[in-house]
Amino acid sequence: MIFEKKFQEFKDKFADADTKKLTEAFAMQVNMTDEDCGGIFYIANIDGVFSVEPYDYVDRTSEIIGLSTEIKKVFAGRIGLEKAMNEGKVTVHGNPADVAAVQALLKKPTAKKPAKKAAEKKEAIPKKEVVKEAAPKKEVAKKEAAPKKTEEKKPTAKKTTKK
Repeated sequence: MIFEKKFQEFKDKFADADTKKLTEAFAMQVNMTDEDCGGIFYIANIDGVFSVEPYDYVDRTSEIIGLSTEIKKVFAGRIGLEKAMNEGKVTVHGNPADVAAVQALLKKPTAKKPAKKAAEKKEAIPKKEVVKEAAPKKEVAKKEAAPKKTEEKKPTAKKTTKK
């Protein structure tokens, strides 16, 4: 990858950064030591103007030197600056607080999801009342009651047995 593409990746990371929270002025020069795309650019916040440009910054307040992948890790906060320096992955000259300011720009705020109560999940949804009109009753012609036929009981003859 050529330097211009690698630089653009860094610059794009800062495109959506909220620079209003920067209170201190700084000018940090970044020296990428990659064999295939090494180069220099700077990140500065001077008089409230934030910029990332592909040039050398002579009056810099700090300088970070290392492979672009390691610098990205430090800026993103995936590896601590002190740890990266102790392991020899990056070197910082000048004010290390500048690196912390850049890290603060790139950290995404973690929004905690509000805990939902079971009652809130199962809110009673008001049902629409359906009003049905009563259908007019049809008059059913009453059948005249037919006289009930009752069976007349026939007297049963008792059998008598003689002794």
